[in-house]
Amino acid sequence: MEKKFIAMLVCVALMGCIFVSAQDICKTVANVPMVQLNNGVLMPQFGLGTFMQSSGSM
Repeated sequence: MEKKFIAMLVCVALMGCIFVSAQDICKTVANVPMVQLNNGVLMPQFGLGTFMQSSGSM
């Protein structure tokens, strides 16, 4: 039940982002900014980073 509710909220948030331009940002339920690409695809804008990795493992 809870998973369906969360999935529904995410879908509603994504549908709310459909009408933004390529440079506009909206946020999902999880407060992750979303960016709409020129082809209309929405992509979350976040990075995990590599600052704690040694240079040899990169």
